[in-house]
Amino acid sequence: MGRGEPSLCVRTWRSGCAPRRLVVVPALVLAFFVVVAVLLVNLWAYDTVTGQPLCPADNGALFQRAASHYKLRTPALEHINLHWMKTIYGELSIWAAQSSVTREDTTDAFLGGLSERRRRFGEWIDDLLAMRPIVHNYLKVLDRPTVEQLDEVGLSAMLPLGRHIEQEIRLALHNDMGLQAPESAGWSLWIGANGSTTSLHVDDHCFNLLLVLSGVKRFVLIDPDVHEFPCERPLHNPNACWAGIDVLTGTPPTYAREVFVRRGEAILLSEMVWHAVENVGPTIAVGLNEHPDCTGRRFAALQRSPKVAAAVESGVPSRPLSLGSSLF
Repeated sequence: MGRGEPSLCVRTWRSGCAPRRLVVVPALVLAFFVVVAVLLVNLWAYDTVTGQPLCPADNGALFQRAASHYKLRTPALEHINLHWMKTIYGELSIWAAQSSVTREDTTDAFLGGLSERRRRFGEWIDDLLAMRPIVHNYLKVLDRPTVEQLDEVGLSAMLPLGRHIEQEIRLALHNDMGLQAPESAGWSLWIGANGSTTSLHVDDHCFNLLLVLSGVKRFVLIDPDVHEFPCERPLHNPNACWAGIDVLTGTPPTYAREVFVRRGEAILLSEMVWHAVENVGPTIAVGLNEHPDCTGRRFAALQRSPKVAAAVESGVPSRPLSLGSSLF
């Protein structure tokens, strides 16, 4: 017998060789399922809204004393009130924002968010102190934007104050509560008129603390194990999910808990706790919350509400959404 080409077949359990197509087809099928499996693993490991990786596990039990409020000793911050703010920063030109009991307040007005108005800071504070009813009743300063971005809205001058406040809060947390705030946590400053509000939402934060420097804040808190809501994550701030319903007007729902946080007190919110906030009188508060480099799995799995998305896109709803509406 002459020397021929080597065989390209696979020995089966029967004698003889299988045809080449019986080898190629299973290999292609196997490759297809491997590709699908890789895609599914990637989808499972990343948030579909932002593409950010999902956290290995949620940390709801990380801070066992969360969702309660405590007295924090911050003597270096006790002088901060509206009169002091006016004296130091009164000449700044700021953008005062509108608040809402149903809508998210993180999207800029020119992108379809709640309206804003340019004001001289000192005059705006005078309105707050006189308890005048004003539409643009809220101001927030965050450390996340760049100095240039804050300068555009007249707030870069408050950066040293924010950093000083953050240092004092970290010190008080360590001394009074034995807590070490995450290094990645950043500060925020909130100033609101009487009756200004933040509507019901949940944040993608493992660590979320707020200290009241002046005035009183009313929180309506809802445990996610008791009740969850369909919600919408804004395009420009997908780390919060907004329910689009009013739990602040009238009596809170029976499954909610109401907490009043006063001057010198702090509230630590555990992960995934739904909360809405109302300022009782003119209020100054500072926050310290983590900016995660991953998205919580439970947060990423929240059901999206088409009606909330439609309301945000079209502007103020024709009628307020409430717990008795057809949202659910």
